[in-house]
Amino acid sequence: MKGKLTLLTAALALLLALLTACGGANITDAKSLAAANIKAQAAVESHHMDMNMDMTMAIDTERLKEAFGTSSLEIPVLMNVAVDSGRYTAHANTNMNVSIMEQETKQQAELYLDMKNGITYAKADGADAWKRAEETLDMSAMLNSLGRLEDSLLENAIYSESSDAYTLTLNADPMDEVIKDMDLLGSLRSAGLDVETLTVDGGQMVYTIDKDSLLITSIAMKDIDVTASGVLGGTSVDMSIPLDADVTFSKYGELVPEDYEIPDDVLDDASAASPTLPIENKDETE
Repeated sequence: MKGKLTLLTAALALLLALLTACGGANITDAKSLAAANIKAQAAVESHHMDMNMDMTMAIDTERLKEAFGTSSLEIPVLMNVAVDSGRYTAHANTNMNVSIMEQETKQQAELYLDMKNGITYAKADGADAWKRAEETLDMSAMLNSLGRLEDSLLENAIYSESSDAYTLTLNADPMDEVIKDMDLLGSLRSAGLDVETLTVDGGQMVYTIDKDSLLITSIAMKDIDVTASGVLGGTSVDMSIPLDADVTFSKYGELVPEDYEIPDDVLDDASAASPTLPIENKDETE
């Protein structure tokens, strides 16, 4: 009997070890997967993100007649963003191709983000100095977006799994606030547009989550139609923006502070350009 108990104890210990190695997560549907992912993401200290976005901004405003002879204009935009991010600071490189009346413009920029204090340090390609702005993208918003979903959205999600990944597919229609939080249209603000309203009609968001780590590996945004209105240069504008984007995440916990902290020379350059603004640095933990 003693030998049987020893074998049983050993078997239970092995089972417990296997469950612990898997995080002890009992994942059977979208809600349990989101809960497990939220817990896993909370432990992430750093990550890399790549985003490729394809959209066409259809702008309607009478002011366009002055420059183009028409009140409506379609502007195709291709954007690529690569980000190394810690918890509070990030380093990004952006590439944007914009076509207006068959004239293509390419814009490149390097950014450092102080997400804790809401500050961006930017240097466009060809610029001599870094500029500081009192706004920033929250690199954690997209990474932690499952935690922003209400139970009603998760209940309607399509849940599936393969040998190495979980997949959640959600209708984009009721996800206006989540998409706003992701700040995918931050480029519109940088172009001088003050977005007042934003609604989403149609399309899907597809999350892929690694089975072992329970971390998001990709988010695909498919055929999402965004309608927005706002003010550009003092003029009211209405926009329709068909949007497709692919976002991938990698190098979880593999980055070092030098990959994402704001270098002192960037802070010094920005301070010289804006001497009245306080400068803060480092990806400090609280």
